[in-house]
Amino acid sequence: MTTDLPCKFLDRQWMRAAKAWRCIIELPDDQILAAALTALIERHVKLNMLTPEGLNIEIDPAFILDVRTKGRRFHLVVETVWEEQKKHGPYLTSMTGQNVRVSISKCEQNLKQIVEDQKQLGAPKPNAPGKVGTVEITGLHSTFFKNPRFQRYVEIQGPIKVTDAESCKKAFKALHSIKSTKDLDLTTFREFLRDFNAWINGGAAQCP
Repeated sequence: MTTDLPCKFLDRQWMRAAKAWRCIIELPDDQILAAALTALIERHVKLNMLTPEGLNIEIDPAFILDVRTKGRRFHLVVETVWEEQKKHGPYLTSMTGQNVRVSISKCEQNLKQIVEDQKQLGAPKPNAPGKVGTVEITGLHSTFFKNPRFQRYVEIQGPIKVTDAESCKKAFKALHSIKSTKDLDLTTFREFLRDFNAWINGGAAQCP
C-alpha cells in the first residue's frame, strides 16, 4: 500500500473502553497520500514504524480510524485491535515526538479470527459500517456531554435547554432524532464534531 513514509509520531492514548492504543501520526504534506489513506478508513492493515535509532514497532492488525486535518497537515489516526497489543505502550511512549518511517501494508491476520478473539477478550468489535462504535459512544458519554463548551454548542442547535451532562445527552439525541447514541450515524457524528471544532476555533465557544 505505502512504504517508508517520512512521518512524525505525535501522540498515543490508551482507550480504556476499547482496550486499545490510539496513535496519531503526522503525514507528509501530500493530498494524494491523504486521499489514499482516507479510502482505508475502517479497514485493518499492518503498520510498521521505524525510528532513526532503529526501534521498529509492527502492529498487525491495526485499525485505521480516521485521517484528520490540522491546518495544512494531515494526521493519521490508528488503533490497536487486540487487548494483548497493549504491550506496545512503552515503545509508543518512547516514540512520541519522534520522526518515524511508516509503512502500511495488507493485514496478515485472519479477520474472522480477530473478531472471535475480541469476543473472547471482551473487547469491542470495530464499528459496523455506517454506525458509531464503542469508542465514539464512550467519548460522547465520558467527555463531550460533560464538556461545558459542547453543552453550549448543543443547546444553540435546538430548543432544549442544556444545564448538565444529562440534559446535554437528551438534547443531543433529540437533535438527531435517535433514542440511543448507539443509533447515531457515523458520518453524522463526524460532521457534528467537525462543526463543533470549527465553532470553537472560530472563537464562538465562550460559555456564559
